[in-house]
Amino acid sequence: MVQEEIKKGDFVEIEYVGRIRDTEKVFDLTDAEVAKKEGIYRPDSKYGPVIICVGYRDVVSGLDDGLVGNKIGSEIELEVVPEKGFGKKKTELIRLVPLNIFTERGVRPVPGVQFSFDGVVGTVRSVSGGRILVDFNHPLSGKVLKYYVKIIRSIESDKEKVEGFLRNILKDFSVEIRDGHAIIFAEIKEGFDKKLSEEIKKRIPTLKLVEFKKKSDGGEKKPIKKVTASQK
Repeated sequence: MVQEEIKKGDFVEIEYVGRIRDTEKVFDLTDAEVAKKEGIYRPDSKYGPVIICVGYRDVVSGLDDGLVGNKIGSEIELEVVPEKGFGKKKTELIRLVPLNIFTERGVRPVPGVQFSFDGVVGTVRSVSGGRILVDFNHPLSGKVLKYYVKIIRSIESDKEKVEGFLRNILKDFSVEIRDGHAIIFAEIKEGFDKKLSEEIKKRIPTLKLVEFKKKSDGGEKKPIKKVTASQK
């Protein structure tokens, strides 16, 4: 059987290692054993293959685009420029921050230290007296990246597609599929269920109805909310 080439909208399971090209430093990976070998293993991190929907930017655009046209079982190497990765470095995001901002937060400003300032992560670049130069660009902005990817398999089951999509968003959920009707049991904020429902139907057009129920409802058929095609 000839394996068709991957196209936008396909769900595939992949493993990958992402490195910064200039230093070969690993910044992201799916394999626990590689993480241990690189000395970056974290017991609280989640490892293992991931399921993505190609063309929907579940990964950086350079990796996403690079999957198209390849075949299941392929092992590929991709080079991703900043524009297709984490963006170019913007000079306006490199700012001088007064020392007292750090002292108020109990942070000692040392070059390389990262801290959160009003929800935005910054990296200290230099310290000079009472003025601290902080880079608020993404730590990987301006970097050329290298991805080593194994395309494991194509995902055909609607249930597994939904689970793969939700796995990166929700921690605790379960999914049932009944005649094109997806029922998702999860504790979720009001309004967020509609957004997820719309995104799931966009990615999986064979699903005509996506319904969220609270896990406390058990297997009852009384829904929290229904989202149909007419509600888009």
